[in-house]
Amino acid sequence: MSSIEQESNAPPPSEPTLVTVRALERYEKSSPVSSSSDRTSTTYTTNKPEPSTGRQDSASSSLGDKRKSVVYSDANFSITLHHYDSIISELKCPGCAQALYGPIYLCQTGHSICTQCSGRISACPLCRKKLTEMRNYTLEAIAAKVHFPCTHAARGCTVRLPLELLWWHKDRCGYKQIECFMGKVWEDCSWHGCEKDWIGHCVTDHQDKVYNLPDIVLTWNYATDSQRCIALQSVIAYYVIRAYGEYFNVYQIYDQNSRRTIWTVICASKEAKTSHRFAFELELYSPIDSSKLLVQRFPCHSENDADFLKDGNCAKIPLEEAIRFMTKDKV
Repeated sequence: MSSIEQESNAPPPSEPTLVTVRALERYEKSSPVSSSSDRTSTTYTTNKPEPSTGRQDSASSSLGDKRKSVVYSDANFSITLHHYDSIISELKCPGCAQALYGPIYLCQTGHSICTQCSGRISACPLCRKKLTEMRNYTLEAIAAKVHFPCTHAARGCTVRLPLELLWWHKDRCGYKQIECFMGKVWEDCSWHGCEKDWIGHCVTDHQDKVYNLPDIVLTWNYATDSQRCIALQSVIAYYVIRAYGEYFNVYQIYDQNSRRTIWTVICASKEAKTSHRFAFELELYSPIDSSKLLVQRFPCHSENDADFLKDGNCAKIPLEEAIRFMTKDKV
């Protein structure tokens, strides 16, 4: 069974609005339901505190600072954060000044070299003796148990993790330095700073490229965008959508080799379990003929998904297909 929509006799819009990108939530969030029988209430009674003197406040503050700096303590001794960091400083590779990531190899003198440096240098940077294939298993075991600070700790990150997790965190750290991607695409911004501050920068300085609704309507000007593609090599348009409590990056990419325009929406969250809750729809339509409509729908991906531009993961429109919707090179 098929149906045909009745064509409207209304005059065409004065401005061509041909591409609609819509972010959709694929699954409803389940909210826990609590009943009165499940609730328990606890009442805490405290005595009115006595007025404290400045000396007591100072002593309490000093004691609190000391407690915060203690990593381990028992009845016999304690390890402070300063002492802990002094141990970590000894677990740095002399070749790259980074944490000793295993396998850890020894030079002929006995200095330890991380696995990355052992593959790119042949002599120890400390004594210039040759590297051997002997491993420092004891140091590997110690390094595996230590919680190293994030490489962006100087910028404010307080995360400490074992080495095997620290590399995972490094790509997700909100304190890593980035350049404004808006500036790379639209060539109108030189901002750089912590990744966690970038969205706030976009909301303030790129208001015309940030949308607070799940639907955005854009005009695809093929004549202009094809020239931008030659200059920018790939990405010809970029926008940000704020919807469903998340941020979404909208990319328009022109592939000159296949003569296809690619649209994809990437969830700013770098966790797959968050991005997979959403999908996006692309509607391509003619500004003068409402009967012409092309709709594609695909799941959203995260920035860490390496295959988000593969066939089946994003909307790809061949130029020959887009021409059917164009009016004066606009679609």
